[in-house]
Amino acid sequence: MLDEFLDTESTYLADIRLVIKEFVIPLERLLPPSLHEALFANLVGEIEPLHAALSERLGERLHPNPSPSPSPDPDPDH
Repeated sequence: MLDEFLDTESTYLADIRLVIKEFVIPLERLLPPSLHEALFANLVGEIEPLHAALSERLGERLHPNPSPSPSPDPDPDH
């Protein structure tokens, strides 16, 4: 169940980033700054960073990276 939640969150984050890439950035040149800010400020400034952090933390909790094993000593005699 938690893996499904993480997958859904990752898909949502990818969708947010697609909207930013395909709409928010191109419309910045076409819209007055105040309108662009009113339409997209929360998406870029709050929503995307929030979901990026949530997705990263969920991924770390559900799939922790094992600690790297020490590298073998290339010259064990010294």
